[in-house]
Amino acid sequence: NFKEKIYNLPVENLLYVGRATKRKLNKLTIKTIRDLARFDESVLQLHLGKVGVMLKSYAMGLDNSPVKKYDEFDDYKSIGNSLTFYRDLESNLDVETLLILIAESVCSRMTDYGYKYARTITLVVTDNLLSTSIKMSKFVHPTNLPSEVSDKAMQLFKSTFNWTNRVRGLGISLSDFTNEEQLSFDFDVKDHERKETLEKTVENIRKRFGRSAISRAVVLREEKFQELDIKYGHSLPNGKK
Repeated sequence: NFKEKIYNLPVENLLYVGRATKRKLNKLTIKTIRDLARFDESVLQLHLGKVGVMLKSYAMGLDNSPVKKYDEFDDYKSIGNSLTFYRDLESNLDVETLLILIAESVCSRMTDYGYKYARTITLVVTDNLLSTSIKMSKFVHPTNLPSEVSDKAMQLFKSTFNWTNRVRGLGISLSDFTNEEQLSFDFDVKDHERKETLEKTVENIRKRFGRSAISRAVVLREEKFQELDIKYGHSLPNGKK
């Protein structure tokens, strides 16, 4: 009965239909998910390329991904997540807050997929003109801590983005995985273990009571930040109260 539940929804409620794609679809008189599911595929491909064909398949409830057991995972080369917020980001504080939330989701996914530490981080920044910048860097020490991931991502952001335009979307991915720590003379093992224990405790609380059960203070400054569940959703629906 999925058609009864979703076909009357606005087309922008479909995953991967952002503001720019919505405008292109609306110009083709596609307003709802039903319109997209019934639209001519060749015309969609002409105007949106492969993305148009993919979106039509999603609208029809089709997916070619292989069926797997719930505990079966691929050997991923990278694990990441991205977010398009309900408004443009206007300051470093906005960006820092979103990077913290994304880092938490990526580190949680990394643990779920059986990886312990990552050596490399990639940051993706999309501005409000849909221009994308990508920056990659190595961690000084392999990490699984959201605080270290978000701090590194913020460093990359400041070195990449000059605020000529506002920020529309952010993404973080981790790669170059290892299950062994690489220690050095300047590495504080006890401090790292303390932070790791704290993060595990926070994650266990969230798994038991929901991700909104405990939040970092910076997230509390705006209600929309608190509503985000980035691990299982890529954006906050427009117009959500």
